[in-house]
Amino acid sequence: MKRMILIAFLFSIALGAVSCSISLAPPNGYVELDDPPMYDYVAFSPDDVRISVKKQENLEHGNIDFWYKTFMNLNVTNRGRKFIKDGDFSAKNKAGKYLVFESETNGIVHLYVVGVLPIGEDKDDDIFIIEAAGKKEKMESDLDAIIASFNTLK
Repeated sequence: MKRMILIAFLFSIALGAVSCSISLAPPNGYVELDDPPMYDYVAFSPDDVRISVKKQENLEHGNIDFWYKTFMNLNVTNRGRKFIKDGDFSAKNKAGKYLVFESETNGIVHLYVVGVLPIGEDKDDDIFIIEAAGKKEKMESDLDAIIASFNTLK
């Protein structure tokens, strides 16, 4: 019995040691945070532009079109953001989509980019949500590099 407990303990340690961490190659000048709260990955610029990644189970069994429509409705209908553009990216040998939105709060215009990458459509499969946000004047010059960084998700 003690041997079984020891084997289970060592196995759990080994699993923790080989667990995959999420990484992204952010644009030049961005700094990555170690162990960010609430996200699996966060990087930010000196101008306070933030890129974050969250991995979660695809509980809704959604494919790429489902998630595209969900994020479009959430941002335009529910949050009143203005849709700017969308496009495709590819990471982890899967196809993803991104959407770019603009909003204004207290006279300050912000850009918000969300990328969605479902790894599968089963509830046990994962979905990666990549977000970037910041003041429009600070984010515009990095926008193409930010979107290109979505392709580097590992």
